[in-house]
Amino acid sequence: METIDWDQLALSAAERDLAGIVREIAARYAQQRLTTVVPGDGAPLDWHTLVAIADEAEADIGLQARHEPWVLAGLLRLPGDEALRRDGELPSLDAAVDLQWPDAPAPAVFRAIVTAFTALADDEPTTDGAAPSFMAGASARLSTAPAGGSACSA
Repeated sequence: METIDWDQLALSAAERDLAGIVREIAARYAQQRLTTVVPGDGAPLDWHTLVAIADEAEADIGLQARHEPWVLAGLLRLPGDEALRRDGELPSLDAAVDLQWPDAPAPAVFRAIVTAFTALADDEPTTDGAAPSFMAGASARLSTAPAGGSACSA
């Protein structure tokens, strides 16, 4: 008889849910960057953008409602700035993101954001003025989401 690890199933479901929310938020931020950064400039993901996306994802009411607090505590960053510190110092918000912590793995929300931005960066904007291909699969909620609010419905 196979033993089911319910805790691991709950963590996996929350991680998939978080990744979907992060993809939608990151797509919106990437679209804003396409209008403010010269195409092909390859501007790296900075800490300011990463923290803003993490804050928005963590505040998503649907995410909070769908998963137990103990599950989310394993995925989201630590309260305050502890998850950002390197040798006791905070990185500059304009610095490129480097998730190589010598003593602990990066929070799952940070890894999901970097993965989403990497996937979006691999998609090249089109030259005919159409939306970039990463927007093709986005839902209608994404384009109508209020500024600063989450694009994920509960």
